[in-house]
Amino acid sequence: TIPTKNKVRLLSWDRTELIHLLESDKSLRNSLKAALSWDIVRKLKLQRHMLTQNRVQNPAAWTRKREDQGISRYASILQNMLRHPDEVKNMSE
Repeated sequence: TIPTKNKVRLLSWDRTELIHLLESDKSLRNSLKAALSWDIVRKLKLQRHMLTQNRVQNPAAWTRKREDQGISRYASILQNMLRHPDEVKNMSE
């Protein structure tokens, strides 16, 4: 458990079941993509705002940390793709 100041709602799915559901429901798939895209854009704007408002004490270290997190995320995505090559193939068809 991680304490937070704000209310948090955690949703989780079995990955395979979620992929099958998204494949069968185009509207749901588009809605999920839109929500994830909006969240990413919101976070990027917040990061830029923090930098422009000088709310970051060490911008170089902060940027390196963000880059490291990005690399870790992409490595995780690639690892998932390599573990499930059939699903990746189906996504491209």
